[in-house]
Amino acid sequence: MFVRPFRPALAALAVALVLGGCRTVQTVGGPAPSGVLPSNFGQHTLPDVLAHLADADTLTGLSGDGTLVIQSPQQSGTYDLSLAAASTGHASLTVSSFGIAGARALVRPDSVFVYNVLQRELLAADARRAADVLPVPVGPSDLFDLLTGTFRPADVATYALSVDRANGFYLLRSPDGRRVLAVDPRVWRVVRAVRYATSGGGVQEEVLWANYASSGSALLPRRLTVRQPGANTSVVLLLSGVRPDPAPAIPTRLNVPAGVSRRVL
Repeated sequence: MFVRPFRPALAALAVALVLGGCRTVQTVGGPAPSGVLPSNFGQHTLPDVLAHLADADTLTGLSGDGTLVIQSPQQSGTYDLSLAAASTGHASLTVSSFGIAGARALVRPDSVFVYNVLQRELLAADARRAADVLPVPVGPSDLFDLLTGTFRPADVATYALSVDRANGFYLLRSPDGRRVLAVDPRVWRVVRAVRYATSGGGVQEEVLWANYASSGSALLPRRLTVRQPGANTSVVLLLSGVRPDPAPAIPTRLNVPAGVSRRVL
């Protein structure tokens, strides 16, 4: 699926959905992340790699501020972002510009709600249905793993493991060859994911995690990029202000004012 034209009213939704939308890395070029490769690099098995990624699963919540940068032929802009997210798949996001909140989003494992403050409209979408009609694909249940760089597709145990010695990565490839993850054993986190249109075909969607840094006892990416080359579109989240939070403040509802129009997508 490719990104549709971004609309200002859906800026918050773009964040919520783009974080949960990727179901998938090809061999990565460029400078390798800082750190030292394990002395037994190249000898790990697929269960070993997955176990290292699972070590971060003790993290239960995140909260803080960041920056959202959208670039597309239809719209480009930079927005302030405030988010709270839990490992349960629940999250809340506020996107603002010049100190004025333009949209608030509430994400649940099975649904997404967005209140367009400026147009006084509440949008609601089932997570599965939203993928067909909104700017970016949906998968809220994956949101937290994407934020923390520990993303693993549900069927990842069926992937084939190979070694990218040139860049020092482990590559995990799906049985159909269309999805590939790159895991950096210097930090034991996912650093890139690619979904191909066909096996051996062009890149349909790409996710990049970068600038991993310690925050308390957690290791978090400070930059998350989602690209869809066919649409010449990218969404970048700069997350330098996001920290672990064992009890993130996520409301159970958006509490929109009376008289707001409502639309189900």
